[in-house]
Amino acid sequence: MSQITAAFSIPAAHRRAVVFCCDAGYLPYALHAATQIADLQRDRQFDICIVTMDDLAIPDSLTAHGLRLVKVTTDGAFADLPRDARRSESVYLRLALPHVLTADYDRLLYLDSDIHIDGGDFNALMHLDLGGRAIGAVRDTMQWRTPQRASGDFTAINLPPAPYFNSGVMLLDMIQWAKADLSARIRDLAGRHPDAIRQHDQTLLNWAAHCDWAELSPLWNWQMTKSARLFGAMAPVNIAHFIGPAKPWRDKAQELPPRYARDLTRFMAVHFPDHSAIPVSQTPARNTPMMRKMFLRNTLAAARMARYLDRFPTDMTVR
Repeated sequence: MSQITAAFSIPAAHRRAVVFCCDAGYLPYALHAATQIADLQRDRQFDICIVTMDDLAIPDSLTAHGLRLVKVTTDGAFADLPRDARRSESVYLRLALPHVLTADYDRLLYLDSDIHIDGGDFNALMHLDLGGRAIGAVRDTMQWRTPQRASGDFTAINLPPAPYFNSGVMLLDMIQWAKADLSARIRDLAGRHPDAIRQHDQTLLNWAAHCDWAELSPLWNWQMTKSARLFGAMAPVNIAHFIGPAKPWRDKAQELPPRYARDLTRFMAVHFPDHSAIPVSQTPARNTPMMRKMFLRNTLAAARMARYLDRFPTDMTVR
């Protein structure tokens, strides 16, 4: 990936960083989450970076947060990898992070932009012992209740069943990444199995780190699926992750708690006043087929979900 280059808006101030990768469409949501972290962690010992392939600018109203804008030029490095009509080459931008940020940082906390920050000690998270592994992450929800469930990404290339992580929140150790030469492994796997890449870079990362990643508490990546959403209301969630079509800015069925849209609306009014209005309901949908189905799923999954959560006595537990 020698053709990948980066330009930085300001110098690095720390050896650790929280990193968002986004395009112009997701910039407001990435900045919302970034400022939530900055406000939560007033004594932060890490930078916050917005990494993009687009010509973006951070609003002047957010200057005080000291956010670092990183413009990456890939020169087509990921152009041959599969993507759909809704996604550009930037869907693989996470794979460029070790290449462009290793000189500045020893640890990265990568975060998707479709998240909401509710709490957590991010300074402590940055120093977690990953047991010599390059990646710390949270299992994908398909394995929360059924840990032995096989991932289609693994069976597609005849890898044995193993824990499978969601790549929307990843703690990356740059030193261990280099030792394991994960970038070369990813390129090799992508070249040998291009037709089996089902979940873009999440597939490639799970292939490369098969059976060799550290499992973090789900409180750092609470995936708001229909089978987990109600449990999240009873857990001290640090990061809510809106995987799937329902987002705080796009929730026609009113599936999500309204507080997420209200928080985002307040942020947008100050920092993106020209952005189109975000619909905000007073209450979530209640007696609907979707809600009844969700209650049933959560009821049936209660015992298995409890067993999974009991594996993590604290949000700093690493397995």
